[in-house]
Amino acid sequence: MHEEFKNEKCAACGMKFFDDENIVVCPECGTPYHRECWERIGTCVHSAEHGSYEWKGENRELCEHLENIESAENQKYENTNDGFEIIHVDSYDEYREIMDKKLLEQQKDFDAIDGVTAQELLKFIGKNGYYYLPVFKDIRKNNKSLKLNFAAFLMFPIHCFYRKMNLFGVVMMILLFLTTEAKILLSHFAEQLGINDNMLMTAYIISTALSLAIDIFVLMFFNYFYFKSCIKRINMIKQHYSNESYDRVLARIEVAGRPSIFYAVAFSLCSAIAIIFVFQLINHMLGIGNSLVNTLIS
Repeated sequence: MHEEFKNEKCAACGMKFFDDENIVVCPECGTPYHRECWERIGTCVHSAEHGSYEWKGENRELCEHLENIESAENQKYENTNDGFEIIHVDSYDEYREIMDKKLLEQQKDFDAIDGVTAQELLKFIGKNGYYYLPVFKDIRKNNKSLKLNFAAFLMFPIHCFYRKMNLFGVVMMILLFLTTEAKILLSHFAEQLGINDNMLMTAYIISTALSLAIDIFVLMFFNYFYFKSCIKRINMIKQHYSNESYDRVLARIEVAGRPSIFYAVAFSLCSAIAIIFVFQLINHMLGIGNSLVNTLIS
């Protein structure tokens, strides 16, 4: 048998050719057949395409396919004279995939954290993985729980819900509302408690300082709590879907952690409305009225 037909299949029966078999080739397109198959069907299966079709075989087609992939990959990268690399992509997802691969290459020494790998963390984090992965690595290796996150500070609580830190965001919101509620309660019951104006002003200053302290706490420790949340949720997903393929598990991890602006804004509004409603209910029971809403508006 000719080397060209090694591991190839007969176009008629689909069976592979063996060394001792008699092979017939279509004179028009070069498609190979067992002699028996050729005599049985009497014509080439590609006869309708003769003139435009040329048989290449699976081996040759595979080689050409791999060459095309390699050529396309090479065309994605372009080095400029000043040393910068230009990457040509068709979508953001393709860009993210390329950048994630580069980041994983840079973080080869990233040890698994409680069974969670760097790849799994990148899938869960989604956007800004280039920022969070080194931060998580530093938290783990150097036990540094204090890592400033100005996005969480400036866009609180939206950033918490954007990163699916729902419990953390709600707890911090309740604490902030409590500082405002404390001012309302002190103001309303100042006379009954024997609090004069100077004491009331001091209490207001302390309440404002506590509110600022909560914001600073978010600034300093958001990354640490986000790190803990990522590890916990990824392990829960891996445990719950342990019977599925790893690619499927990675897809579930990506969906679970995927950031969403719409989700963040909607969850922030719903949480704020729910918390205000609860405090207003408490104030109503205490005979205070709509003081919380009026205070927030003012």
